[in-house]
Amino acid sequence: MVYFIMRQKINKLIYCLFAVFIAFNSTNVNAQSCFDIKSILVDACGTPEGENEMVLFKVGPSDLNVSALTITWPNNTYLGICQNPGTANTVATLNSTIQGCGFIYEPTGGILPANSSVLLVTSTNMNPSFNSFTNLNDTIYMIFQCIGNTGGHFKNYQAGSGTRTLIMSFGATCNDTAIYAVDSLRTQTGAIGGQDGATVLYDATGNASYINNGCQAPVNNVIAVLAASDTTVCPNDQITINANIVSGNYTSFFWAGGNGVFGNPLALATTYQTNSSFSGIDNLIFGIVSNCNDTLFDTLAINIGTGAGTIVLTTSGPTTFCSGDSITITASGAAPYLWSTGQTTASITVTTGGTYSVTGTGGCGSVTDSVIVTVITSAVTSVTPNGPTTFCQGDSVTLTANGASSYLWSTGQTSASITVNTSGSYTVTGTSSCGTSNATLSVQVNQFPVPTIAFSGPTTFCQGDSLVISAGGGSNYLWSTGSIGTTITAFTSNTYTVTISNLCGSVSTSVTTTVNPLPTSSLIVSGPTSLCAGDSSILSTSGIGTYQWSTGATTNNIVVNTPGTYTITVTNGCGSSSSSQTFGTGTAPVLNIIGSSTTICPGDSVTLTASGGSSYLWSTGATTSQIVVYTTSTYLVTATNGCGSTQGSSFLPAASLPTAAITASGSTIVCPGSSLTLTANGTGNISWNTGATSQSISILTVGTYFLTITNNCGSAIDSINISLSTLEADYTPSVTSGPAPLSVSFLNSSINANAYSWNFGDNSSLSTDTNATHTFVSGGSYPVTLTATDTNGCVSTYTDTIEVTNSELYIPNVFSPNGDNVNEEFNIQGEGITGINGSITNRWGKELATWNSISKGWNGNSSDGEKVPEGVYFYIIQLNYANGTVKKLNGHVTVVR
Repeated sequence: MVYFIMRQKINKLIYCLFAVFIAFNSTNVNAQSCFDIKSILVDACGTPEGENEMVLFKVGPSDLNVSALTITWPNNTYLGICQNPGTANTVATLNSTIQGCGFIYEPTGGILPANSSVLLVTSTNMNPSFNSFTNLNDTIYMIFQCIGNTGGHFKNYQAGSGTRTLIMSFGATCNDTAIYAVDSLRTQTGAIGGQDGATVLYDATGNASYINNGCQAPVNNVIAVLAASDTTVCPNDQITINANIVSGNYTSFFWAGGNGVFGNPLALATTYQTNSSFSGIDNLIFGIVSNCNDTLFDTLAINIGTGAGTIVLTTSGPTTFCSGDSITITASGAAPYLWSTGQTTASITVTTGGTYSVTGTGGCGSVTDSVIVTVITSAVTSVTPNGPTTFCQGDSVTLTANGASSYLWSTGQTSASITVNTSGSYTVTGTSSCGTSNATLSVQVNQFPVPTIAFSGPTTFCQGDSLVISAGGGSNYLWSTGSIGTTITAFTSNTYTVTISNLCGSVSTSVTTTVNPLPTSSLIVSGPTSLCAGDSSILSTSGIGTYQWSTGATTNNIVVNTPGTYTITVTNGCGSSSSSQTFGTGTAPVLNIIGSSTTICPGDSVTLTASGGSSYLWSTGATTSQIVVYTTSTYLVTATNGCGSTQGSSFLPAASLPTAAITASGSTIVCPGSSLTLTANGTGNISWNTGATSQSISILTVGTYFLTITNNCGSAIDSINISLSTLEADYTPSVTSGPAPLSVSFLNSSINANAYSWNFGDNSSLSTDTNATHTFVSGGSYPVTLTATDTNGCVSTYTDTIEVTNSELYIPNVFSPNGDNVNEEFNIQGEGITGINGSITNRWGKELATWNSISKGWNGNSSDGEKVPEGVYFYIIQLNYANGTVKKLNGHVTVVR
């Protein structure tokens, strides 16, 4: 495997190529997505070495807290993580040496951000002059094990010493294990052995590889492995190439160069098609763009050989010849040659038939070609027609013989071709230098169609019967009914035509059928069917045939003067048909009166209709079955028929027109988000334009609402218009932000309001003034809400935010407690401060003094009263403000005497 390591200084690229042989593979058996170990600086530069070893790991998709970290070192014990002014000074020193585009941070509050790179150093006493960070091109976080371990945490190179295991955990479900082989560590020349700088790298699956970059921190190198499925290929071959980026940070990568075509030049693993006309060394280039936007390259060499070439085969004569003859087959092109006969010469001579193939071998493979040889042991004669050998009478076909030099047909003809127009088998005998042979071909001549027709019975039949008609004499049939079978079934009088066809033509023939009707016996009554005393009617028939009445009469009509049932039977050649008519006894009329309405509305009319008689007499004098009336009254009518008369009456009471009115609950103005009740007043069927039919409805939206009340005399309509309150709360503050104390005037610009309430958001009293003024005494964000009310009881609010800041703090960075009454104390100054608690430590974290006075600060003495020497000291201060907020400060101050 070949690795290339990318480093960068300002405007300069440094390329290093290392041949690394991986002697031991290891998997991070407990690898979790929460973090992954990327590398270990096993053999660190610096003395003692145990305070300068490093582990690089990558945080997963969620933040981690260093307080949860536990470590099982291969050697030594875990002392926890420390962060203090000493580590801050180390990080600042390292950042000052970086010439790349990278930067080092310590975690804030012990939090390692998601997806960040973290370098764990084995001691807060790390010496920043070793293990250079000059070429750092990444943003990393650095954490330090607490001081105390000077002996190494990792086993340096030793032949036959087996493996060592590092286990890191941020909790029960978040841990990673890294294993390395002690006897696989590398020197700075790449050889297996022990030397400062020995580093172990871990890929995405936890496999270990070994490098040695000398006294370089293990955070800068971008390492990739280039490989191909085959590095010795031929033109136009396709191979698979792969770039495995083992470590380091980068922004993008690509494949370039070569004389062929990449499948996807932006993929780590892709295909490469070599050029069909190129041979020699084909250099494929892989480039990676670093975080500093520099591109670094490595080359994958592919050896492309020359092609196999082509083979051309030539023969000394025809490849088809008679038994006893021979031909010579010669190969040219790619050499040497190997024939299917086992011969290795360029030419071979063959006397027998078969397929002869030859393989020629070139620089990039082999190529094969072949030729087929046919040996004729006797004459072969064949016959070929110039068209179909099956045809219709009157046509012909020409038969042509092949394969010989002379011919004799069974018809006696000796030409190569003959023309025939009759059915039969035609044989030709052909003679050539290879002997004599025969060939035979059959010819079929078809006749035109001859139609035949057959019937299942007579062509004249009764209605309801049927006739099957069958046709023959052809191969295809088409009837005038659209049927295409040999038979059809006829049910009606008609002429049926069938077209009969075969390959030689078509002919048509027809047949006519006659269908006789069945007898009918319909009856006609002339006179009443209900017979009163002295009444009579005539009963007649119009059927075709002979007649027989149930009275014994045989005429086409009879006179009926008594109630009863009378039957006629009509008979013809297709059968008989009977019909009956019943005559009843007549009665006086059954009177029925129907009115178009049961009441009379003012100005309306009602139609009364009488039925059940043959004539009518109303109390109004009218004699029609219908009358139209306009007033309330009782109306009498007498119905009469041939058998007597019946009297009846109908009473029509008066009715009134409907009324409709709408009343609203309260005002006709509705507040936003509120409802209003509308009530219908009137008698009848209620219908609102909302679709409701109840007497009262509740509404939420503005608009015009319509009420319709309906009864038998008509409809009444009323409407009401509901409008929305135009109340709107609004104001404009004189300022929206400023330092405390901040006085703000609020200009009320509300619309259609008559009462107001102000809430200033700082727990102060409410105000009912139209325009308000308020002073905010401490910093904070205050929502100020104006509530406006109108005469209808509607409410509207408007809120804006006033941002108030505390006054700026003054924090001195130097003071001189030398007794000259000038700058004698260190203290914090600022407005709104109600309390202070401060402490002073030296650079090693030891507390020297404390104070809690707003007016008095630290006087430069320790708690025991001793003056501290000149130098830099660190403070931690908590400030309490009047608005209840708390602020914590830390920093440093210099004492000058």
